[in-house]
Amino acid sequence: MNLRAALPWIIAAVSLCVSGWSLTRSAPAPAPAPAAPVIVHREEAAAPAVITQTIDEVALRRIVQEAVAEARDAEASSERHVEDPDPMRQAMERAVVAEGHDLLDDIMARGAVTVEDREMLRGVLRELPKEQAAPLLSAYFQALNRGDIVVDGPPL
Repeated sequence: MNLRAALPWIIAAVSLCVSGWSLTRSAPAPAPAPAAPVIVHREEAAAPAVITQTIDEVALRRIVQEAVAEARDAEASSERHVEDPDPMRQAMERAVVAEGHDLLDDIMARGAVTVEDREMLRGVLRELPKEQAAPLLSAYFQALNRGDIVVDGPPL
């Protein structure tokens, strides 16, 4: 193709480029939107901690075993000190537990819980430590869930 035949195509291409460029230059740039305030909390502003130290697996196991042994020893020693050596108090707790089980047996024999029964059961539960009250409560609610007893009002 010779230059005379390509000249009209070259002129058309250049004019399209110039007109397109002039359109983009003549349009005003959109105003930037106002920036929303950025709230930075202290926790977010802090850079995350990077730990580069490594530990030997054997050393880690030894540390964990020592920590578990210390926790087990501490728990065992605290259990030893929690025991109440007072025989009078232990006898009273046994009597209260027996009273609670007798009350529960009476409720189950009748098949219904009265207002007086609930008040008496609450009194028994207030006098017992959690460890001794839990089996009594468990038996009461199991009987209630099985339908062995009927409650008019709140269950306890």
